[in-house]
Amino acid sequence: MKRLISTLALAAAICSPLVSAAISTVPSEGGEAIVSATSEDSNCAMLRFDEIPIIEGKLYVSVTCGENNILLSATEVESETVILPVNLSDYVGKEIGIKAFQDLNDNRKLDFDSYGRPTEPCLQTKVTVDSKETVIPLKLIQY
Repeated sequence: MKRLISTLALAAAICSPLVSAAISTVPSEGGEAIVSATSEDSNCAMLRFDEIPIIEGKLYVSVTCGENNILLSATEVESETVILPVNLSDYVGKEIGIKAFQDLNDNRKLDFDSYGRPTEPCLQTKVTVDSKETVIPLKLIQY
């Protein structure tokens, strides 16, 4: 949990000086800790990965807009919820791509079965950035 909070604190610096971000730990219904981050600037969004199926490994996240990398992150999964702040101030009204996977065997790549289906939880989606959007809820899919 301490590493996750440190990662979020470092990622919050991405949004500076546009934002003052506060990071806190909140207990969930199941007794596990959830890291929560709040922002005073609407252009600093929080990517919130909910209901992570397996609490282990690393969560690799890529956020892009066309050819531009907005965020590349590798975060230890220590809770069923992971929140990553990302500065989207230059992308309001534009479509961004979000790709993520949970690396369960520490080989730093998404693994597939013989039929071409992912064997690790993952997602690939596109979102249009809203100037008022502060939290983007996401859920990994496990095939």
